[in-house]
Amino acid sequence: MNRMKKTIWAFLALACLTDLPQAMAQNSYTKRGQRVYYENRELTEADGYSFIDLGCNYGKDRHHVFYQGEILPYVDPVTFSLKRGDEDRPHDYSRYGTYFHDNFTAYYNGKKIDGATGSSFQDLGRGYAKDAFNVYYKGKKIDAAAASSFVLLKDGYSKDSFNVYYFGNVVAGAASSSFTVEGKGYAKDNINSYYRGKRLPR
Repeated sequence: MNRMKKTIWAFLALACLTDLPQAMAQNSYTKRGQRVYYENRELTEADGYSFIDLGCNYGKDRHHVFYQGEILPYVDPVTFSLKRGDEDRPHDYSRYGTYFHDNFTAYYNGKKIDGATGSSFQDLGRGYAKDAFNVYYKGKKIDAAAASSFVLLKDGYSKDSFNVYYFGNVVAGAASSSFTVEGKGYAKDNINSYYRGKRLPR
């Protein structure tokens, strides 16, 4: 019996590193007949015939889009698109949050991103996103960033033609044109080395 218990716990621990618990954790909505529930609270305005659980506490039917069981106003369910960045690391949505957009605007964790353009919005992963005009980190605009040349690097770094960024903050003095990420938080340009966004002494 003890061996069986250990086997079960080992399976559960292994499952925490796979997509299985992600799918289970994200499925906060349930249907009983044609009634829809969020964490056992009935959503009386949800249409059970067309309701879909999208994961990450989002769901939609033919009339509404829901986040944590609440209707998101002015969101078009027909053009609604939920994209989670970092598809190769499926649990990162809990750290970096989730973006979604319709044809008109974009949202982060259920809140509208002021000034975002939904038709050109892209979730880049690791908390970063951009539209045709602006770049965002965790739903907030990075004022210095140029969307046209912005690219996501590794280890939280990103850059455009003018600046380098570390988790949404400008890396002071870093030369974008020669900046490369070496891994484990380390990076360099043609003059300096950096660790976690900070310049290292020469």
